[in-house]
Amino acid sequence: MKTKFLKDHPTKNVVIKRAAVDRLCVPLVRWLNSFDSVTTLFCCQGEPRGKKETDEQYLCKKPYVLFICRDKIELITILEMFGYRGITEIDWSVEQGQLRYTTRFHDQKDMLDVIERIRLRLSYEAERRKSLMI
Repeated sequence: MKTKFLKDHPTKNVVIKRAAVDRLCVPLVRWLNSFDSVTTLFCCQGEPRGKKETDEQYLCKKPYVLFICRDKIELITILEMFGYRGITEIDWSVEQGQLRYTTRFHDQKDMLDVIERIRLRLSYEAERRKSLMI
C-alpha cells in the first residue's frame, strides 16, 4: 500500500497568525516577511542604552529579531542589509528541524539605521521599476 504524503495534497498559502509586534520593529518584520522563505518568530525593539551602562548591563536590553530563512540567497540579502549593525547567531531547533537566525543589534539606534536603509532601498527599487516602465 502506497503512503500518501502531504505534498500530494493541493495547498494554498494563507495567513495563519497575527502577532503583536513592538512598534519600532514593525517595518523590519514586514520587510523580513516579504521574503518568500522567511518567517519572523520573535522580535524586540529593546531599550535605549543608558549613558553609564556597561555592555554586560545592556546585553538583555538590546533589540533583536529571530527568524527562519529557507533560501540562501535571501539570507545573504538580509545579512548584507543588517551589515555591521548587529551580530547574527545561528542555532539548530531540534523540535522543528531547522536553523534559526537571531540578529542582535548593537543598540536601538543601529536597528533604526537598518530600518532606514531598508526604506531607502525599497524606495530606490520602486523608482527604478517606475523608470523602466516609461
